Amino acid sequence: MVEGRGGAPEYVDPVLQWRTDEASPSGLAIVGDTIYLAGLGGQRLWIIDGAAGSDGSRATARSAFAGDSGFGRLRDVAAGPDGALWLLTNNTDGRGSPRPGDDRIVQVPIAALGG
Repeated sequence: MVEGRGGAPEYVDPVLQWRTDEASPSGLAIVGDTIYLAGLGGQRLWIIDGAAGSDGSRATARSAFAGDSGFGRLRDVAAGPDGALWLLTNNTDGRGSPRPGDDRIVQVPIAALGG
């Protein structure tokens, strides 16, 4: 069994990967050529620009809402019909730090994320 990059011809290595405490991927949305990945353990939204192409280009990742964003664990992300992303927080399942009003759906304009 191989986890992460295998480096052998019989495997396709992942373009990007993170430690569990940085991501714990739980939801995914694709808008244009940008991938948005919700993270439970990482308590952030990963923004992956430029999928790896046959021309040798590499995808790059940056995070949003990490740390004290007020959102906590992100269970899911979806592209809304209004040109925004909708994030679902998940802090009341016994693993997060519940705050008043959790869990909730948060609307975030994609333009505010630089996408």
